[in-house]
Amino acid sequence: MTSTTLRASTRLLCYHGIMKHKEKILPNIEDLEKYLQYTPSTGKFKWLNVGRRWKCRMGEEAGYVNKRGYRIIGFKGKIYRAHRLAWYMSKKVIPSDHEVDHINGNKDDNRLGNLRVVTKQENAMNRKLPKTSTSGILGVYWHKKQEKWHAGVKIKGKQRYLGSFSTKEEAGEARLKANRKLNFHTNHGK
Repeated sequence: MTSTTLRASTRLLCYHGIMKHKEKILPNIEDLEKYLQYTPSTGKFKWLNVGRRWKCRMGEEAGYVNKRGYRIIGFKGKIYRAHRLAWYMSKKVIPSDHEVDHINGNKDDNRLGNLRVVTKQENAMNRKLPKTSTSGILGVYWHKKQEKWHAGVKIKGKQRYLGSFSTKEEAGEARLKANRKLNFHTNHGK
């Protein structure tokens, strides 16, 4: 990494100190409100106050979008996902056994109306269609040996086989029916 790249990434992070990869404990709410302003209607964070040695400016949008699509904000030597900070700053709590989910699947859309607190299982029931999907339908794939389309669904870590079908549309319909029966979010697989 060149010194120019390092300076640029440091500026984007807007942090002071060593950053750790995984957040567990959220910072003190009073400290957050002293340094960051969150606007629930836009989902944007802005710096209110910055330390003398920080690489960002007051009024500047906080954080950067990482390679997985999440907005990341560095604060007091640690990194946090913006959607967790948004919920925390608005509601003052995130239950320890829950996650904050983006309802529309856009990981940088941190408007409060697009966020919800869910269990890990509920969050898994609102996944986007992976770019690697060959069928274009979540849970549907082509079985070369049988020359049929197969459909399946994963619930609580266990794969359920839904059947093999002559057409991709039939397999997709079986998967959609299972999604409805198992109360998957309407955005799941889109």
